[in-house]
Amino acid sequence: MLTIHGTLQLIFVINLLSTFDTNLLVRCISNVCVISKTITEIAVILVVTEKLHSIYEQLQKIGGLNKEEYNFELRILLGADLVHLAVAFVAGISHLCKGLQSPERYYEYSLLSLSIQNKVLSSVCSNLYLSTIGFLTYSATVLVLIYAHLMKFIEIHLKVLASHLKALRSNINGLDENSLIENSEYQNEVFEILKNHIVCHSLLRACAKNFNSTIFIPWMISFYLGMLYLIGMLFSFFSLKTVVYDAGDYSVVATTILAGVMTIFMVIGGGQKVVNASVYVFQTAFDCPWTCWNITNRKFFQIFLCYLQEPIRLGSGNLVPLEHSFSVKIFNFLLSACRFFDTMSDRRNQVKLN
Repeated sequence: MLTIHGTLQLIFVINLLSTFDTNLLVRCISNVCVISKTITEIAVILVVTEKLHSIYEQLQKIGGLNKEEYNFELRILLGADLVHLAVAFVAGISHLCKGLQSPERYYEYSLLSLSIQNKVLSSVCSNLYLSTIGFLTYSATVLVLIYAHLMKFIEIHLKVLASHLKALRSNINGLDENSLIENSEYQNEVFEILKNHIVCHSLLRACAKNFNSTIFIPWMISFYLGMLYLIGMLFSFFSLKTVVYDAGDYSVVATTILAGVMTIFMVIGGGQKVVNASVYVFQTAFDCPWTCWNITNRKFFQIFLCYLQEPIRLGSGNLVPLEHSFSVKIFNFLLSACRFFDTMSDRRNQVKLN
């Protein structure tokens, strides 16, 4: 994963160094931004990967989940990672190459050209705009992949907990409540299971906290920059009706939209699986034989249920899926943006005719 990402970043830096035709200051700023972003992302990946490795070891100690099933799920996730990264990389490089072939034409249809009339300043902003597009399309990809892996570990942990709660119910073997409360071997087994799951959940919360403090701000910056770029792309491809596009233009837009759709589905899908697993754990928890536990184990169980009810927060929101209403709002926003650009285009055409 790190090798693939580092190779892609190196290729992109070489492209920037060899093709930018502007003043030295802008070239230095652009390349410093790319290199610093690369170093930051690699550092974040290493930190979060180390945390996830410790959680993996803890899950191995706890047991309770079929190893083949677990490995199969991780292989599926890794395959989705590689496809997602490849599509995002193709989209970013397509934008960069398309813009470098004809920067004046490409930049002419961006939003910046509406407000900047100075030719030199326009050229400088054009190169910065292209460099942003070049790596922005897949800069947030690695963050989404880390998010997906974190969601997968939380889901697996909840599955393990549910399987253990089921096993505790099946191990009663017809014994009455009083005999189970006095059975020290059974109570010790319950104590170890609950303690291990509380430790594992604490590790997941620490990993999410680290994810939040390290990644949330650059992730949100990438998100808002991406929204600005999407607005510019909509303006270019839906409002300028007189422009004739070639196959390369459509391929650039198609790969960008595909990368965005894959990102959204990975975030929504990962979060929704966690919510489903949490609901299943609560259903299993209330069916488990907790009335047969001693006071200490009941307290541990209460602590863990409080942990589950308190959401793992990401920034100002919860580490849960984007709801359907949010998707509807985004869709309505894009429709209103298209209508706005269509009106703007008509007014510009009227001004030209007059």
